[in-house]
Amino acid sequence: MENLVNITMANSNFWYKKKVLVTGHTGFKGAWAAYWLACKGAHITGLALQPDPGPNLFDLLGQDHLQASNLVDLRDMPKVQAVVREAQPDLVLHMAAQTLSWRPSLSSAQTVQMTADWYAAFLSGMSLSAMTVAQIYQYEDLQK
Repeated sequence: MENLVNITMANSNFWYKKKVLVTGHTGFKGAWAAYWLACKGAHITGLALQPDPGPNLFDLLGQDHLQASNLVDLRDMPKVQAVVREAQPDLVLHMAAQTLSWRPSLSSAQTVQMTADWYAAFLSGMSLSAMTVAQIYQYEDLQK
């Protein structure tokens, strides 16, 4: 698997014209990933909550590099499925999560459950080349 990641990242042509759904594209890491992949030639559809107010990377980068920016709660499955049907992604970069934060809206346990539910519903009707997850959970919170 490590070799696959190294080959994929080194080969800029891999991303060219790939349709990529980036969840959490309004957060710092999601905004950066969406912009970087667009620079590699990927067609990016974003799916996330509204960005935090104030200075943030999503607003600083703008949206010109996005095919579509959908501000949707991932727990709203009918809306998520509509975005996915329209985007028809080849790959999904799932970066939407309530990570360790000074003002969390979901506990880590709720985020894990939401992600599991989302995968089950999302994968039921999709044929993807790949899906990856980039999330951080607070272990202690999972014990509750």
